[in-house]
Amino acid sequence: MITKQTRHIRQKQCSSEEEEAEEEEEEEAEQAEERKRSREPRSD
Repeated sequence: MITKQTRHIRQKQCSSEEEEAEEEEEEEAEQAEERKRSREPRSD
């Protein structure tokens, strides 16, 4: 099973800088989503 981390390391070794930048943008978007979710008021 390939974890996200190993895939990321492998990409760093054999990918173009453009692909790397794309990967970073995806991670940033994921983090932004999490922050947005944690900021939302909970409806209890």
